[in-house]
Amino acid sequence: MLKAILIDFDGTLVDSLNVLTEANIYALRELGYQIDKSELVDKLGMSFDDILKTLISKHPELKNLDLEKFNNFRKRYLEENLHRIKLHKGAIELINFAKDNNLKLAIVSSSGKEYINKVLEYFNLKTVFDTIITADDVKNAKPDPEIFLKALGNLGVKNYESIAIEDSIYGIIAAKRAGIPVYAVLTGVNNKKEIENLKPNGIFKNLYELYLYFKNNLIIESL
Repeated sequence: MLKAILIDFDGTLVDSLNVLTEANIYALRELGYQIDKSELVDKLGMSFDDILKTLISKHPELKNLDLEKFNNFRKRYLEENLHRIKLHKGAIELINFAKDNNLKLAIVSSSGKEYINKVLEYFNLKTVFDTIITADDVKNAKPDPEIFLKALGNLGVKNYESIAIEDSIYGIIAAKRAGIPVYAVLTGVNNKKEIENLKPNGIFKNLYELYLYFKNNLIIESL
C-alpha cells in the first residue's frame, strides 16, 4: 500500500528552471566568466557542484571560481526574482490528495536548502512536507540514490511503499537506483523520448494529469 510520495522540486513541483539557469549565468558573468545558457540547460537536475565539474573540462578557468562570491551573486538574483517562480499546475491538488489520504510527503532536490525554504515560505507550503532533503544533506547528488534513501529513512517507509515524481533523467535514474517506483512529468528540460528510454512507471504531461491518475487509483497495490 502506498504510504509516501517523494517529489522533486525544480521543474516538477515548481516552474523555476529558467530562473535557476539565469541565476547561474548572472553569477558567473558577474565574476567574469562567459558561459552559454545551452551549456547549463541540459544539466538541470544535477547539483551545481556536479554541473561545475562537467563545465571545467570545457572551461578550465572555472577551476578558480570563487564559490562564496558565486553563491552570493546567485542568491541575490534568486531573491530578486522569487516572484517569477510559479507552482506547476496540479501541485496544490497533488499536495491536498496526499494529505487527504494520509500520505507522507517529501521533497528530494538537488538544489540548496536555503533556496527551497525561501520558495516554500513564499507559497506558504513549508510546513506541508514531512521531510525536505536537499543537496546540502547528502554527499552524492542525483543520479546517486542517496537523496532518496535518506528521505525514506526520515519518513520511516520502505521503497516499495513509496513513489517518486521526477522531471529529469538524473532524478529518474536516482529513484530507480533506490528501488522506488517513479513517475515522470514532462515539465522539465528532457523530452519524452529521453524519459521513455529510462522506462519510468508512468509519464504524464504535468502534475495535474498525474494527480488525476492517482485520484482514480487511490490504493496502488502493485507499482
